[in-house]
Amino acid sequence: MKKALLFIFSIMVFGVTAQTVTLQPIPSAGWADLDDDSTNPKKVKAGSTITNTSDVSKNFRWTLTIESQEDPWGFAVCDINTCYNVGVTTETFTLAAGQSSIMDVYVYPSGDQQVLEGAVPGTGSATLFITEIGQPDNSITGEYNFTVDGAAVPTSLTELELAQLKLFPNPTSDYFEVQGPEGVSSVSIYNLFGTAIENFVFQSGEKYNISTYAKGLYLVALEDENGQLLKTLRLQKY
Repeated sequence: MKKALLFIFSIMVFGVTAQTVTLQPIPSAGWADLDDDSTNPKKVKAGSTITNTSDVSKNFRWTLTIESQEDPWGFAVCDINTCYNVGVTTETFTLAAGQSSIMDVYVYPSGDQQVLEGAVPGTGSATLFITEIGQPDNSITGEYNFTVDGAAVPTSLTELELAQLKLFPNPTSDYFEVQGPEGVSSVSIYNLFGTAIENFVFQSGEKYNISTYAKGLYLVALEDENGQLLKTLRLQKY
């Protein structure tokens, strides 16, 4: 009888791994608006904090699973070591006794970590399964949900679309507007010496007043939202 009790006690003490990893919050949510740059729509974050609650250092592995997503969204993970590229789905990390760290998931609505062009709105979700290496019972699963609002962002203009960009009327005595496909973000006017005269935030159908300008030839630079020059056009003021 004593041996039986001792065997049961041994299982209870040595055979069961205590839960010593926590993740908060669960679920975690990320939101952004493609029409509002202040919401950081290029890189949408759903953040969590992971903690090793034990009194010894532990090694863990996380595995990312995408549950649902919009095309062409990309998912990426940031842990205590680094922020990984889109497409990395599993990595290891170490937490010292009592240490906490980020365990964040990001959505890139364009699928590209560098640009917003091509981004689309929608919803998506992913899970992170985190387990102690060698102790599979010491694990936890984080849920990350994303909502991206706003209008889809056009991709870079093609050569054909760039050719369609024009100023009208041209020549002009008082105002002009930019005509052509979407993709222009700013309109800058320069003299022939390359000196900047005025800069406008582009709005479709907007009329830009140059009635106070001296007669002559000007250069109008059209740029996208990343500050990349799309096209430079000549404007004649009479």
